[in-house]
Amino acid sequence: MLKGLRDDPAATRAVGVPVFRYQVSIFALSGGVAGLVGSVWAAYFAFITPSAFGLDQTIFIAAIVVLGGMGNMWGSVLAALALVALPQVLRSLAIGVDHSAEIQQIVYGLALVSFMVFRPHGLLRERIAERHAAPSPCRLVATDVAAEAPVVDARPLLEARRLSKAFGGVRALDDVSIALRAGTITALIGPNGAGKTTLFNVLTGDLSGDHGTVWRDGRDVTGMRSDQIVELGVARSFQDVRLFGSMSAHGNVAVALRRQTGATLRSLFVHPVRTFRAQRAVIGQADAMLDVVGFDADRSIAVTELGYGERKLVALAGVLAAGPEVVLLDEPSSGTDAVWVERVLGIIRDLAASGKAVCIVEHNLDLIRRLDGVAYFLDEGRIIASGSVAELMGERRLLESYLGLS
Repeated sequence: MLKGLRDDPAATRAVGVPVFRYQVSIFALSGGVAGLVGSVWAAYFAFITPSAFGLDQTIFIAAIVVLGGMGNMWGSVLAALALVALPQVLRSLAIGVDHSAEIQQIVYGLALVSFMVFRPHGLLRERIAERHAAPSPCRLVATDVAAEAPVVDARPLLEARRLSKAFGGVRALDDVSIALRAGTITALIGPNGAGKTTLFNVLTGDLSGDHGTVWRDGRDVTGMRSDQIVELGVARSFQDVRLFGSMSAHGNVAVALRRQTGATLRSLFVHPVRTFRAQRAVIGQADAMLDVVGFDADRSIAVTELGYGERKLVALAGVLAAGPEVVLLDEPSSGTDAVWVERVLGIIRDLAASGKAVCIVEHNLDLIRRLDGVAYFLDEGRIIASGSVAELMGERRLLESYLGLS
């Protein structure tokens, strides 16, 4: 979770993590540790002056982080030992104190530049703990999102009532009302700039609307933060795949899992062994979600080494890991091939069959035509037509006027 905060706070918030609370907690904990160390240092030397913490100390700390690798505890420990030993080694050589200090700074500088260019991850490549994790019984929890009988309850799980949002003189949303119902696929279609992604942002709390309300299963959630809305069962994907680049597929999905044992400082410090053991169960659940979306690539390597379609699968697995009843997918097939389109179609249909409300923003008309659901046609922030997908796809006037077809 903390690695997710480091890589992309917005994406971490989108999977239900209260980012601000964690940032304040981390800042307070770091400040407390720094204050404690400073107190011990001052008590030990019985003297303290600002000149004791000059540029040399700043470079020294930066060198430890760069050489050890950001977020790599054992690499940082090894780098600290090496850099602390370096001055002692130089002093033991017959080169004089002044020369040894100058050589020390040169070595620090060369090490920093060399590692940033040739080995940015540090002395030790961060080991993916989940690579060696044993399969968990949790794998049986989510073998197929469509395993249950189809749900016929068509109550609105998420509603927007007369939403409006303006950016200066541009009205991105203008009196928009939609209802996302259980077991139903809803498509938002229209030209670029029509307000589709803005509507997603308002529904999920990433943006606040100027007017109107958002209702989650009969509860007014207008003005709630995005992490609070995720806790209420609404999750989304992004048009630009938002993943945590330094983490594996396992790690990316694990961030989204709810109520983890190590999610609080109390559990981390009071029950460290229990928290460590619980990581295996978390990885088992992440494996199950990756199985659901059909991810068959290496799950232990950093996601930056995966192909674009594979990264989209990881992002979708992360959305499902949040356990939502309402799933919002922003252009899930963009930039992918026909094989991926077939796969995403199957996933969307299975989600709807399991009783979830699925809303999709998509420019791929072939994919839209093959969905059996309802559609809203947006243009310049307004809904200009709505009905079944088949009805809207049959409106030649709309397709010609708003999607540029001839």
